[in-house]
Amino acid sequence: MNKLEERLGPVGTDILLEAIGAIERETDLRIRVIEQAPRGGDIAGYENARLKIDGEEYYAEVKAWAQQAPLGVLIDRVRRFPAGILVADYVNPRMADRLRTEGVQFMDAAGNAYIRTPFHHVQIKGNRRRERETQGAGPRKHKGFTIAGLKVTYTFLCNPELVRAPYRDIAEIAGVALGTVTNVMDDLQAAGFLLITDNERRLVHADAVLETWVERYPTALRPKQGLGTFTAQGMDWWQNFPIEDFDGYWGGELAGAHYTGYLRPVVATAYVPKEQLNKLIARARLRKQALPILEPGTVELLAPFWRPNRDFGLYVHPILAYADLIATGDPRNLEVARKLYDEKIAQRLG
Repeated sequence: MNKLEERLGPVGTDILLEAIGAIERETDLRIRVIEQAPRGGDIAGYENARLKIDGEEYYAEVKAWAQQAPLGVLIDRVRRFPAGILVADYVNPRMADRLRTEGVQFMDAAGNAYIRTPFHHVQIKGNRRRERETQGAGPRKHKGFTIAGLKVTYTFLCNPELVRAPYRDIAEIAGVALGTVTNVMDDLQAAGFLLITDNERRLVHADAVLETWVERYPTALRPKQGLGTFTAQGMDWWQNFPIEDFDGYWGGELAGAHYTGYLRPVVATAYVPKEQLNKLIARARLRKQALPILEPGTVELLAPFWRPNRDFGLYVHPILAYADLIATGDPRNLEVARKLYDEKIAQRLG
């Protein structure tokens, strides 16, 4: 096993080398791997590499099964770097258009690409994924990021000291079975994200754990919590609405605006217990949408998945607000999400 495969694993290495070969065949570009960037573990399903394209350095996010990841997550990750590029197994035409519109450069193993250097402007879409790449069972299902596992991992991200608590206490706080906690702890330890010694348990590489949680939450846990989308009588109906009377919390854009002061919310997201749903709908005079479309004026209601608390008043934890914003893929929300991460989350991760 060479150093590249040691760093990226066989899947990541194949994707990177196939993408480089495909783009070099399709264009005059010359691409070289100059360094594998350090990253804790492989739990996120991707690894990083530093590339030189046309003499320019790029920080690459190498992503397997890219189409199964929320697009907002991919855009946010690539935009973190001054010269970022997504290297994927496959980017379909619709995804290619969206990435290009957002100014996100990419290349894939099928030869599709959007790359701008001082000497070349490459734009290729429509190449089909090769049959070999469609085979296989997909990304490994880490127990720390199954539906129940996401609840446990979220609890750790919000309260890192809880990893040292008895398993029964963790299960009660996260609202999962005791066996789930055991599986999650074993999985996080095997992936290098939980350090266990004779005297303590400690979460490490919490930033990478958060990235994986934010990637999996919109497709695994969040849909299970959905209570419906509605239309309110006015855009600002929520400003004086007593969400606490319904044991609810503001999330999404409302929480992002609260934490950063940098957003004019157009979609209202609230987490409210299912048993309070009808009362809230009647009090707020919401109308059920025939089709769930998150357009200006939409109200999105979800059930909480954590033990109720008022640590952040009427709002969800900044980590959940961050995940909600990223999940939308909206450029203005991604900007606010990055600001929220820098101001309220990074220091919590240690």
